[in-house]
Amino acid sequence: MSRMMIGLALTLSLALAAGGALANGHDHQHYEGEEPEGLAEALTLLAERQERLEELLAADALADEAFHEIHEMSYTLENAVERIQGDVDRMAEHVEAIHLGSERLDEDAIREHAGELEALLRELRSE
Repeated sequence: MSRMMIGLALTLSLALAAGGALANGHDHQHYEGEEPEGLAEALTLLAERQERLEELLAADALADEAFHEIHEMSYTLENAVERIQGDVDRMAEHVEAIHLGSERLDEDAIREHAGELEALLRELRSE
């Protein structure tokens, strides 16, 4: 997972850098970007766009078309990261609820939140 996070950080950094270049003298549009329906789809979109970004960055210099493509792609990257962050936040809430349930000896709360956490993790593992 840490390898994925490194790739995510690189992708976001490069997407933000490309967005700054567009703001410096180039006309740019706003796009909707693809909206992932779940965590697994968000991770897939992120990985696919990261791969394309690496292909574009293999050039010695970015052409205007590449900046445009990166700008358009950044909307999907943002949507994917937002979805991932929301799911990670929900995982953290369930882990905290499990922790608190263990302190209160609340078996029902532990079982409920463990089930919700497992469902999110199952989606992460694409099961």
